[in-house]
Amino acid sequence: MICTGVTGTGAGLYGWDAETGELVWNHPASASAPTKRWALTTRDRTLVAAHDKTLLAFRLS
Repeated sequence: MICTGVTGTGAGLYGWDAETGELVWNHPASASAPTKRWALTTRDRTLVAAHDKTLLAFRLS
């Protein structure tokens, strides 16, 4: 899994399959903060993402 946070047009958090490059999932950013940067970190199989005033956690398979 490759994960990245995108700002501007199409702002959100995106996850791609590392082998195929196929987009697996995305989580759109709030319209009120599309240019705020994402902060990403992982621990074990958990991705933690912070964006503006939002904190998200995803279990990676």
